[in-house]
Amino acid sequence: MNNKFLTGLSFKLTRSTVSIAFILGLLVSLLQLYSDFDNQAKLIDDKVEEIFSITAPAAQRAVHQLDPGLASELVNGLSHFDFLNQVKLVDDRKNILASFVRQPVQSNTYWLSNLFGYSTETHLFDLINDSQVSEGELILEVNGDAAMAPFFQRAWYVLVSGVLRNLLLGLMLAVVFQNILAIPLMKLRDQLMKIDPKQPAGYRLEHMRHHDSGEISDIVDTTNSLLNQLEINQSALRENRDQLKALIDVNPNIVMALDRDLTVLFANNSANLFYGVKTEQILGANFLDLHRGVNSQEADRFAHELIQVIHNLEESYEVERELTDGMARKRVLQISYTAIVYEGHASLLLVASDMTEKITREKQLIQVAYQDQLTGLPNRELFLDRLGMAITYTASHKQFGALLYIDLDEFRLINDSKGHSVGDSIILALSDRLASKINSSNTLARIGGDEFCIILSGVDEDKETAINKIVSTAELILCDIRQPLNIKGNEFRITASIGVVIFSEEDSDAEELFKFGDTAMYNAKSAGRNRISMFKMEMTQEVASYVRLENDLKSAIENKEFEFYLQPIVCVGSNQVLGAEALIRWNHPEKGLIGPNEFIDFLESSGLICDISDGLLRDLCAFINEKDLLSVLPEGFRISLNVSAIELHSKNFIETFKATLRDFSMPADLFELEITESSAIQDIEESVAKMKKLALIGVNFSLDDFGTGYSSLSYLKRLPVNKIKIDRSFIQDLIIDHNDQALVTAIISIGQHLELDIVAEGVEWQAQLDWLKQHQMMYQGYLFSKPIKQQDFYQLLMSNLAETLEHPSSVSSSSDQKNTNPKVL
Repeated sequence: MNNKFLTGLSFKLTRSTVSIAFILGLLVSLLQLYSDFDNQAKLIDDKVEEIFSITAPAAQRAVHQLDPGLASELVNGLSHFDFLNQVKLVDDRKNILASFVRQPVQSNTYWLSNLFGYSTETHLFDLINDSQVSEGELILEVNGDAAMAPFFQRAWYVLVSGVLRNLLLGLMLAVVFQNILAIPLMKLRDQLMKIDPKQPAGYRLEHMRHHDSGEISDIVDTTNSLLNQLEINQSALRENRDQLKALIDVNPNIVMALDRDLTVLFANNSANLFYGVKTEQILGANFLDLHRGVNSQEADRFAHELIQVIHNLEESYEVERELTDGMARKRVLQISYTAIVYEGHASLLLVASDMTEKITREKQLIQVAYQDQLTGLPNRELFLDRLGMAITYTASHKQFGALLYIDLDEFRLINDSKGHSVGDSIILALSDRLASKINSSNTLARIGGDEFCIILSGVDEDKETAINKIVSTAELILCDIRQPLNIKGNEFRITASIGVVIFSEEDSDAEELFKFGDTAMYNAKSAGRNRISMFKMEMTQEVASYVRLENDLKSAIENKEFEFYLQPIVCVGSNQVLGAEALIRWNHPEKGLIGPNEFIDFLESSGLICDISDGLLRDLCAFINEKDLLSVLPEGFRISLNVSAIELHSKNFIETFKATLRDFSMPADLFELEITESSAIQDIEESVAKMKKLALIGVNFSLDDFGTGYSSLSYLKRLPVNKIKIDRSFIQDLIIDHNDQALVTAIISIGQHLELDIVAEGVEWQAQLDWLKQHQMMYQGYLFSKPIKQQDFYQLLMSNLAETLEHPSSVSSSSDQKNTNPKVL
C-alpha cells in the first residue's frame, strides 16, 4: 500500500468512520461489561454471606461445645461448593477444629481473574454467642477464578460481537462517503494534476457525471476561470520579459522581481549564477520553492519575512541574511526590498549584494581577538568584557547575577593517557553540552585548557530566590557534565568542580569577580572535587595556603625532601613479617615530617606524583641492594607500592617501572602494586591490559580499600589481582559491631574462594588480632608496628627473621607487649 493512498481523502474518510465506530462499539461494550462485572462480584459476595448465614448456628455450636465431629460434618458439607478452595473452623484460641483444602484448578480466564484481584479471596466470619462474645471464626477462601470464569467467557462474546457490529456499520458508512464525496474529488484532483502552470493554454476541466450543479461543479467553473486569467497574465509577461532582462542582466548584484505570491517575475544573470540554474528554471517559479531546493530550512525561515515585506512594504527596507547558493556555499547578502508596480500589479523588487568576503575578513579578525580557537566560544578577554556588561545590567535592574567558574577534574589524566586529540574532542563535546543549557542572555566562555566560565545575568530581584536558581543551574550543569561521553569508541565519565560568585552591585570589578570564582573553584577541588562551592571571603586565605603548598612541593621535589617509610605486613598466626608497604613522607625542613594526607591530592592533580613515585621506587631498590635483602628475605616476601590513577593511566607507566627494575637488577616478583577500584575503573580495559603486561614479568597486584567501592565485586573478577586489603574502616569497630564482623567474614570468604591473599589494614588492638586469628590471613597496623624508617625496618625485619628461625612454630608475643592504643601520626 503506497503512501499516496494512505494520505488520500478516501483512506482518511474510511479510517475515521471505522475508527469512530470501533471506539463507540468498544466503549458501549465496556460499559455494559463493567455493569455486569460489578453485579457478578456482588453475587459472589452475596453467595458467601448466604452460606455463612445458613451454617452460622451449627458453626457456633461446634466452637461453643468444641465438638470436632460437628465441626467436621459442617466443613464436609461446605466442601460441596465448587468455588470454595479452603474452609477452616477455629476456636477463640485459633485452634483448628476442622478444615478442608481443595487444590484450585486454573481456568482459561485465570489471568483476568488475577488481573482484577479475584484469583482468591478470603472471608473471615466471627462466631458470636448470645452474650456478644466471639467464640471462634469460620474462614472461607473463595476461588474467585472459578466463580468469575463464566462471566469472563460471556464478557468476551459480548465485547467481540459489539465491536464487530459497529465495525460493519462503519464500513457501510465509509462506502457511502466514498461514492458521494471521495470518488468525485479524486477525479477532480486527477484533472487538476494535468494542468501545466507554465503552459495552461487550451486545457480546461470537464464537468463530472451526476455533478452538473453543486459544489463540485462550482470548483470546475472556478478553476477554468483561473486558467483563463493565467493565460492572459502569462501573455503580458512574455511581452515585457526580454526588455526587462536586458536592463538588469549587466548588474553584478542579484536582482529579482516577485509578485505577491512570491512567483519570480524576472531575474538577472547574477541570480541565475547564484542558484546555478538557467533562466527558464527561475522565471515563473515560486521564490521560496526555488530556495527550498537549495536549503529547505532557510526557505522556511525566509518565508515569514518575505510574506510580511510584500504585504506591508511602503518604502525601501534592508536586511542582512545568510543564504546558501546553488553550490551549497554560505553567502552573506545585504538584501534591499523595494515596492514596484510591474505589469499593473504591486510587486517586490529584491536586490542583493554579496557581502561574504568582507564579513569573513571581519569575523576572522574578531575570532582571533575574542574567540577560543577550538570551541569558537568567547575567550577570556571577551568573557571579561561581557562580565562587565552583565554587572552593569544586573545593577541597573536591581537584580542578582552570578559567575560560574568550571574546572574539569583530573583532565590532565585523559590528555596524558589518551592524547590531546581525544582531550580536544571531549572539550568540544562538553562545550556543546554546556551551551545547550544556557539561554541567549547568558554567556559561556572557555578561558583555559579545561576551564569554562558562565555568566548568569539578571537572575532575580530577591537574593534568596536568585541564589536558589543559581545553585539549581550549577547543579544541573554539574549533573550534565557527569553524563557519559562516547569519544572515538571510548566512554569517558568526566566530573567538574564549580566555583560560584554572586554579584549585584555596579562597582563590582570583573577581574576581581573572576579571581573570586577561581578561588571558589579551588575550594571545591580541595573539598573532594565533583561539587559546587559558593565564594566566601575567607576562601582567599585557603587559596593563599594552596599556592604556598604548591611552591613548597615544587621546592621539595628539587631538594629531594621526599622519602619512604615501611610498614610491616604480618602473618596473623605467627607474627612473621611476610611483606611491607612503602609509604611516602615529606621531610619538611621547617615543619618536620608531614604525612601524605596533606599533599598527596595536589601531587595527583598536578601530575607530579609520577616523578615522585618513580623516585620512591628507585630509593627503595637502592635500599634493598644496600642491605642485600634479596639474600635474606623469605620466599613470597612482597613490598607493596601504592599506584594512583594518574600513574596507572599514564602512557609511560609500564616502561618506566620496568626500566627502574632493570637499572637495579630487581626481580619483578618482589614488588606488589596496590591499586584502588576507583583508579582502575576510570578505564577498565586499559587498566586490565596494563596489569596483565606487568603480571607476565612477575609483578603482583593487590586491591586496596576493598569493600568501599560501589561495585567492587563486579570488577574483582576482571582485575588480575593476587591480594585484597580489607579497609581499616571495617576493622576499627570489628570487636563491637556485628555488622563489621559479618562484612569482614564475607570479604575473607570471597578472597579464600577466589584463592586470593587477604590483608587486614589498621589493626591496633589485641582483641582485633585475636578475632582475626580464626582466619588464615595477614595484617598490618600499629599493634605490630607503625610505618618506620628504612634502617628501623631493617633491624625489625632481621630480628623477626631470627626469632622465626629460633621458634619456627611459636607465635611471637612481641605484639602483646606493645602499646595497645598507639597514637596515629
